[in-house]
Amino acid sequence: MSLKTYVVNLERSTVRRNYMEELLSQYDFLNIEFIKAIDGRLLSDKERQELFNYSKSLSLYGRTLNPGEVGCTLSHRSIYEKVINGDEPYVLVLEDDIKVIRSLDSINLKEVDTVLNSLLPRVLMLSGDYCYYKRKNLVRVYSALGTYAYMVNKAAAKLLLYNIPPCCVADDWLFYKRKGLKLYAIYPYMIDANVNMDVLGSDVKQDSWGINRSKMALKEVIIRYFNGFIMKIFKRINHYEYKTIVLHNVISPRTIKGNNKR
Repeated sequence: MSLKTYVVNLERSTVRRNYMEELLSQYDFLNIEFIKAIDGRLLSDKERQELFNYSKSLSLYGRTLNPGEVGCTLSHRSIYEKVINGDEPYVLVLEDDIKVIRSLDSINLKEVDTVLNSLLPRVLMLSGDYCYYKRKNLVRVYSALGTYAYMVNKAAAKLLLYNIPPCCVADDWLFYKRKGLKLYAIYPYMIDANVNMDVLGSDVKQDSWGINRSKMALKEVIIRYFNGFIMKIFKRINHYEYKTIVLHNVISPRTIKGNNKR
């Protein structure tokens, strides 16, 4: 069974492309296509204003998203357009700075197919940083962070592209769930991000992140406080799948508990 795989990569980032080609070459079942990422920093202010809904994002996060975040969102939306126009019922999406911590050969593609080959909008995370319900191989997810490794089906691509304007950070899965997305994850997780920073560096270099509640819409503030409370419950009952984090280019043994700002 072949799995269509899109890898998001800035055209100038040849080191990352070579890294990903070597990393994924061992997996014969992956049908790989590199997607030219959109560098938000190279867009003019006018272009960003035309392509991205800043007023909506301000109400969601209380701040102006930086060009790197905007480019990331637009890049993933370009993939959703390909999914909609393609023949595959679902695809794998990878960013170009990942580390595989459990062989992708261990993916049960038949089990994945039962979840994603559906008319319902569904996304399946291969990464960590998620709250989940009943523990099993494929878990239902309450919330998650990251867009560096996930599968998306055609119905989800249509939802994300047509029903949601370009106004969010790419990994605002809780917001997408409010619009009808069904979120799943492989347990335990398989892929980490940003653990090769000495070699790969950073292509985003965010100068701002998180949220500013003082400038958010009141509805969004209430929703975030509620979601934060629910996430604390998941963590307390040990239903949070923590991922590896990197601090100062060193893999940290600490979990990210307490460090999530979104």
